[in-house]
Parts: sequence; structure tokens; C-alpha cells
Amino acid sequence: MSETTYHDKGPGVPVSWDLQSLTSAQWIRIDGLFDQGSDITNLPESMAESLGVDLSREEKITLGTVGGKIQGYVLDMEYQFSGLTFRGPVIFRSDTSGPLLGISPIKSYFNIFFDNQNSIVQFIPLHQSTVQQPLNASQALSSIMWLRRVIAYGVSTMLGRKWDEQ
Repeated sequence: MSETTYHDKGPGVPVSWDLQSLTSAQWIRIDGLFDQGSDITNLPESMAESLGVDLSREEKITLGTVGGKIQGYVLDMEYQFSGLTFRGPVIFRSDTSGPLLGISPIKSYFNIFFDNQNSIVQFIPLHQSTVQQPLNASQALSSIMWLRRVIAYGVSTMLGRKWDEQ
């Protein structure tokens, strides 16, 4: 499980992810766009059958969005993205032009960094960017001694004295 980097080619970033079929253990590859403005993953209704979804058994709902209201069938599905497996919502819509990976299913699992200057988006699993190993006693003592020297240098500099590292 490592970070994944995509190059932004315009509105939406081209990405790939997998969804597990509801009727088999098969994973289906989805190629689409990451849309940071979309909370929920959007798929065309035409993809439902290949994912084992029978829309005739589902209830059509209306969701409010920034741009208005959308109608579709919302299901909770299993995702695989950038080496992680997790659950999240998917809406199947008749009026969507292509697959859009929404931010809601992945924001709980990844830090997402946008480098607009270089047109890059990075997805870093949270456990890699937030979990640190505890220091052992030797590392802790070494860190304390280093910090002590930094503070002594700063204080002596502020007082206009020559710093004497001891």
C-alpha cells in the first residue's frame, strides 16, 4: 500500500479503481475521473448489470447537489483503490456521461494532495501519513540532546552571546 500519483489533465483527474460485483467475488475495473467536487461516486446505469446490480430491485432517490438535484440508485459497494479495500456509496444515474470517483468514499482512507502548479494529485493512505513508530529510549535521548543544543544556541544568539556547545 503506497501513495498513488495521477496527472491532472483538466476538469477531473483520470483514475482507475475496482468495484466488487454484488453477485460474485469478481472485481470490475472502472476507468473514470476523480471529481473533487463530487461527494459520491457516479456511474452510468448501463454499468449496473456488469457489477451484479439489479436496478429494478432498488429504489430511485433524489439527491441535492451544488448544481441542483440528481436522481439515481444509491448502493453501498466494496472498493479497491491504491492498494486499499473499503466500502462506500455509489449512485447509478441515467444522466451521467461517464464514471466519476467521488471524494466521499476515499477521504476517510487517504490524504489527498493537489499540486496545481505541476498538475498532480497524490493519494496517500492515511496510515502512511499519520502513523509514526514510537521512539526507543536511545532515539528519545538523542532527540532530547539535539533539542537541548538547539535551544541553547537560540538563547545564546538572542542574548548576543557566543554559543558554546558543551
